[in-house]
Amino acid sequence: MNTPFSDHQLSTVQTGEQVNRWEAWVKDGILDPKLRKPIKSSWERCKSIGVAFSTDAAPIRMKRAEVQHISSFYREMIEVALPIMRYVQREHGSDQAVVTLSDHTGLLLQVTVDNDDLLKHVKHRHFFEGADWSESGAGTNAVGTAVIEKHLVRVIGAEHYCAGWHEWACSAVPIFEPLTGTLLGVLDITSRRQWYETHNLPLIQWAANRIGQDLHKNAISDAFFGLVQELDKPAFLLNRHLYVTWANAQAMAAGIRSGEQLPAVDGHPALLTGQDHGTYVQEFRLGEGDVRTLLKVIPYRLWGLDLGVLCLMMPTSGGKSTAKSSSKSKAMSPVDWTTHYTMDSIIGRTPLILEAKRLAHKAANLSAPVFLAGESGTGKELFAHAIHASGPRRSGPFVTVNCGTLQRELAASELFGYEEGAFTGAKKHGQRGKFLLADKGTIFLDEIAELPIDCQSLLLRVLEERRVVPVGGTRPIHVDVRVITATHKNLDQEVQSGRFRKDLFYRLSALWIRLPSLRERSEDIPLLVDTFLRQFAKEMGRTSVRLSPEAMQRLTEHSWPGNIRELKNVLQRAVFLCDGNVIEPRHICLAGPFENAPSVDTAKKRRSIHRSLVEQALRESGGNVTEAAQTLGISRATMYRKMKLFNLI
Repeated sequence: MNTPFSDHQLSTVQTGEQVNRWEAWVKDGILDPKLRKPIKSSWERCKSIGVAFSTDAAPIRMKRAEVQHISSFYREMIEVALPIMRYVQREHGSDQAVVTLSDHTGLLLQVTVDNDDLLKHVKHRHFFEGADWSESGAGTNAVGTAVIEKHLVRVIGAEHYCAGWHEWACSAVPIFEPLTGTLLGVLDITSRRQWYETHNLPLIQWAANRIGQDLHKNAISDAFFGLVQELDKPAFLLNRHLYVTWANAQAMAAGIRSGEQLPAVDGHPALLTGQDHGTYVQEFRLGEGDVRTLLKVIPYRLWGLDLGVLCLMMPTSGGKSTAKSSSKSKAMSPVDWTTHYTMDSIIGRTPLILEAKRLAHKAANLSAPVFLAGESGTGKELFAHAIHASGPRRSGPFVTVNCGTLQRELAASELFGYEEGAFTGAKKHGQRGKFLLADKGTIFLDEIAELPIDCQSLLLRVLEERRVVPVGGTRPIHVDVRVITATHKNLDQEVQSGRFRKDLFYRLSALWIRLPSLRERSEDIPLLVDTFLRQFAKEMGRTSVRLSPEAMQRLTEHSWPGNIRELKNVLQRAVFLCDGNVIEPRHICLAGPFENAPSVDTAKKRRSIHRSLVEQALRESGGNVTEAAQTLGISRATMYRKMKLFNLI
C-alpha cells in the first residue's frame, strides 16, 4: 500500500534520462511509461491548453502595487504563514532553497530566500510575488500542479514542462481549510536541481497543515469576536452540512447538541449562501415543544469561501411560543447552564487515563477546587464537565470561562459582574458576572495561567471569602460556587517567573489531576478512532466508515502533539476525503511531520523564533509599534496581540 510520500521518495534521477523523456514528448509526442503519473497527467494538460515548451519566465499576472492589494485581501494568510515559512527556511539547514506561498490559483503571494545569488536567479525566472505559477501560466511545476492534484507534488529537472525550469527542483504541498477541505493555497520549497534531496517533505507537509489549522482557528475566533458581548445567550456553529460543530453551554441547555443535525427547517440553506441575512425568526424544536426564537446569523467565511455560519439564539420580545411557558423559560434562561458529559464520556482503558478518571470520581464529591493539568487537547474541559455531572452540584449551572480570551480591562467585569455606570459602554442595569451565574453550581476557568495578574488577587479574595463585589459596586454578594481550573502551561514556572500568584496557585491546586497525553496512552487510539468514526459518519450521512490496517498503523505511530483534539480533527477530515467506506493512508493528513512530529522542544523553538522576530522589529523601529508591524507585514492590532503574547508589554 502506498503512503502519501511513496510516489515522491525518489532515488537519484539521471538528468540524461529526464531530458530524453522530455525531448521524446516535445519532438515526437511520446510519453515514457516510466514517467510518474502526476507528471504525465500534467504534461498532457499543459499540451492540451497550449503551454509553450520554450517558456523561460513565468507570466506576471499583476504588478507589485496590485500584489499589495491582493496581499491585503489575504493579509491573515500571509500573517500566519510568514513566521512558519521563515522557520522552514531555517530548519532546512541550507541557504540554497526558496520558500513560497501562493493562493489557490498559483499566484505567488510571498517569497522568502536567504541567498542573494539565488534570489537573483529566481527573479530572472519571475519567481516572485505577482507571478503566475499555475499550470496554464508556467506549465508543470510543483505549485501549479499541486493546485490541480491537491496533494504533495515534487517536480525535478526536466520533469518540468517548460525548458526554463529544467535546472530547478521544487516540492509543494496544498494548504487546506481543515474542516471543509477547501483549498486555500500552496506552500512550496524550490532549489537548484542538485539540491533536491535536501527537501524536507515532512517539514513542508507539517508547515502547510499548520498554516491551514491556524487560519481555521483565527477565522473561528474572528467570527466569535463579533458576538463576544452577547455570548451570555445561546450560540452555536453550523457547518455546510447543517451539523452543529460547536455549541456553548447556553445553547446546549436550550436543546442544541454538538455533533447533531438540526431539524429540517425552511430557510436553513439560505444561511449558507455567504450573505448576511441579519436577524429573523426561525423555529426550533427544543425540549417538549417548538420554541420560537430569533436567530442572528453570522456567516463563517474565509476569503469569500463559505464554511458555515455562527448562530445566536434570542427570545422573542412577545414571548410567544408553541411550547409550554415553563418549558420555554427553562430552555432560554441564560443561567440554566448545564453539562451533557459524564464520566462515561471519557474514553480509554489504559492505566493512566483510568487513574485520572478515578481521581476525578473522587474529587467530584468534594468541595475543594480541582486543578486539571495537561497538554492542549487532552480533554481538560471534558473532565471538568464530568466532575460537575458526577457531584452533588450536578443540577446546578456549569459555566465555562476561557481566561485566554478575557481582555485585561474587562476581565474583572466578566468574572464578577459590574454595576450600572461602572465604565463607558456598560449596560444600563449592569450585568451579573460568571461567578454569580454559576451560583450553586460549578465554574470552569480554562487556561487559568492567562488570567491577568491584577485579576488574580480578586479571584483569590473570592475563593477565600466566597463573596464577589461587582465592578463599580460596594456591596459584597455571597456566592456558592465549585471552582475547577485548567491549563496546559507549567504553573510552577509561571509562579517562579512572577506571572502567577503563588498564594492563588496553592489555593487552586488542592486537588491536582494530571491528564495523560495521547502518546502516553497510544493503546487507546483504536477505541477513540472507533468512537469518532461513528460520530463523523453519522454527521456526514454515511452508513459506516473504518480504517484500513495501514491507515491505523499511521495513526498509532504518530506522536500526536495535539493529542485527542488533533486525532479528532484528522479523523473528521479523513471521513470527509474518503468517498468509500475504508479510510486509506492517503486520507490521513497529520498535523505534524509524519516521521518526526515536532517535539515540545521544537514547539518552544518555533515560539522563540517568532518572539525574536517581533523583538527585532521593535528594536529596529525604535519601539514604534506601527513601523514594527509594517516590517513584519501584519496589522497594528495583531502586533499588539503578539507583544502581549510574548510579554513584551
